This record gives sequence, C-alpha cells and structure tokens, in this order.
Amino acid sequence: MALRLPRPGDGEGIMTTLGDRFDPRRNSFDVLRLSFALLVAIDHGIGIRTGEQWRWGLSTLGDFGLDGFFILSGFLITRSFLTLESFPRFVWHRFLRIAPGFWVCLLVTTFVVAPLVLQRRFVRVVGVGRGGGSGRSGPGVGVVDARCTRRACWSGRRLGRG
Repeated sequence: MALRLPRPGDGEGIMTTLGDRFDPRRNSFDVLRLSFALLVAIDHGIGIRTGEQWRWGLSTLGDFGLDGFFILSGFLITRSFLTLESFPRFVWHRFLRIAPGFWVCLLVTTFVVAPLVLQRRFVRVVGVGRGGGSGRSGPGVGVVDARCTRRACWSGRRLGRG
C-alpha cells in the first residue's frame, strides 16, 4: 500500500504517491548538486585568494556544501538500495559505479600526474644503490630529498658536499 499525498491545486480525487514526488525526471537534485558544488568552489576560491574563510558560527561555506553532498548521497544510495531489493546486487552496482573511475584516476595519477609533479618540483632521488645517506646500502635504497632545487642538488650544496 503506497502512501498517497494530495497534489496542490488538484481536486481531492487525484492523488500522487511519494514515488511520484521523487521521480528522477521531476526532482531538483541536479539543482541541489550544483548549489552544493558552488558553495565548496566559492569557499575554496575565497580561501585561495584571501587566505581566510567565511564562517557562520563554527562552519564554513564549504562545510555546508560538503554536508549537503553527504545528505543527498545518503538519500540517493538508500533509494538505490530500496529499488534493487537485494544486497549483493546493490553492492555489485556500487562496485560497477565506483571501480572504473577509481582505476582511471589511479592510472592517470601514477603515470601522468606523479611524473609531472616530480619533474616540476625538481625532486631528486639521492644515492640510489649507494646508501643515499639513509644508513643502509644496497641496490634500490635511496632517500628522496624534496627540499632541494635543481641547482642546489646538482651542485651538491644541499647534500653536504660543497
């Protein structure tokens, strides 16, 4: 038995279910997502530009956006679980939704972003195979010295050789 709510402005004979009210084609979830994303983006933009954050009590704009995302996600995931009616099928659907993006992100980070960051920041692996100042020796043992710039590392000044 479905809970029926009267439609505003309609006669008493026409009733709608909660399922009709939360129809994916007629809800405002996309507007809510956009609003929450804008709150987080504005909060980060203000923080980057000024170094400060707008606060309302103990919360920032980004806190409200993030909390909204959590609430909305909880509602949507619960609805997904209730429509599938099987926990193993629900878990499989969640896996199929999350795993491909996770693997793409992992591969892009590993093979594109990490090499670019290492090259840009001039991080140098010091002493691979020679102990590298770590107190150990042997192949593959080394220390990443993230403090050195290209000139300081290559001249040996940061490494205590010059």
